[in-house]
Amino acid sequence: MSWFGRTITRQRYGIGLITRIAILMALTAGFPYLVYFVASSAGRGTSGAGGAIALVMGMYLKPLIYVAFALSLIRPAARRARTLEMTILVGPLIGFVVLADLAFGTLFFNHWSVAFSLGFVGPMRMPIPWLLLAALISLITLAVLAQRDDGLSARERFGIAYPIWLSLVALAALHGFVLITTFLSLGMGIAPRRLVALVWLTNSLPRMPLAIALMAASLWLIVADRLSGGRGSRAADTPTPTRPPGAPGPRGAPRAAFGLRGA
Repeated sequence: MSWFGRTITRQRYGIGLITRIAILMALTAGFPYLVYFVASSAGRGTSGAGGAIALVMGMYLKPLIYVAFALSLIRPAARRARTLEMTILVGPLIGFVVLADLAFGTLFFNHWSVAFSLGFVGPMRMPIPWLLLAALISLITLAVLAQRDDGLSARERFGIAYPIWLSLVALAALHGFVLITTFLSLGMGIAPRRLVALVWLTNSLPRMPLAIALMAASLWLIVADRLSGGRGSRAADTPTPTRPPGAPGPRGAPRAAFGLRGA
């Protein structure tokens, strides 16, 4: 488990998180142009026979982009959780929370023929990415929390806020697990049939209350961390300046005030 268990600083984690989100946004915004380029290269445009190319790319390539994004978040989230003395299962759980909005990731900025093939008429509508938003807030929460060297476990540091937050993350991840297993259980059938089931199940599950509760628990985690900041610990993510041996502290403070020993 060393691949998951190595610690990571807040700065490196934040840079990695921002990079992954930026890549997803760029691929999502650029996907229609990619479809147009491929269809134009085939000399078919994006209507008629070219629409078939856009439909195939939208049905098969677009979901893979979103799945790759979700999988790319697992390792940095697990490493950051390990740094904060949390369980490394936070990483895979958040990955499943992101996957719970695979239907949104497939339809957003996709060709209109994909939405039409999925039957977005009447009660069927574009799913709101509640769990994706909750997962992103949870990931940002891991970036806000600072590593400490006080030897406290996550339960001791955050109090009851940590098990409640972790339970909500696990419950949200269960949504993603149900969606993905349902999607895969349909076998190698036609993609529209599988995606229709995915969108229908996404819209039928009670996701909004769970997402709001997870967002509130993430805020609670930050508040609990701030309230526990007076226990004599320092943020290990911030390097401390070094002093020559025997040098006095600021304003001539005695050496014992900085934890130094000696005569």
